Amino acid sequence: LKKLEGLIHPKVLIEIEKEYNRVKNKNFDFFVVEIPLLFEIGYQSFFDIVITITTKDIIAKKRYKDKDYTLRKQRQLSEVKTEKLSDFVIENNQNLSDLEKNIKKLSITFKKF
Repeated sequence: LKKLEGLIHPKVLIEIEKEYNRVKNKNFDFFVVEIPLLFEIGYQSFFDIVITITTKDIIAKKRYKDKDYTLRKQRQLSEVKTEKLSDFVIENNQNLSDLEKNIKKLSITFKKF
């Protein structure tokens, strides 16, 4: 799996950069990229701000099949470490509507800068 990721991740980063270059002169407030294993693959330095969305373990287990959840957790840094490395942390322990509200609040903060 790591060998496959070593081939895929650099190509994904190139595509992200292409897309950024395509839209950077347009009138957008943000350019957002979702990368599940950002810290694990060491790509955080490519981004100005890192936002991590966290979920309590008990909720995450319900959202994923137990097997999928266990495999995901084994591959990720601890939540504590990820939160320390992030610029902002959003909790996703409620419903989609609450998550959207939290993201909007954060985006308003960014627009002030």
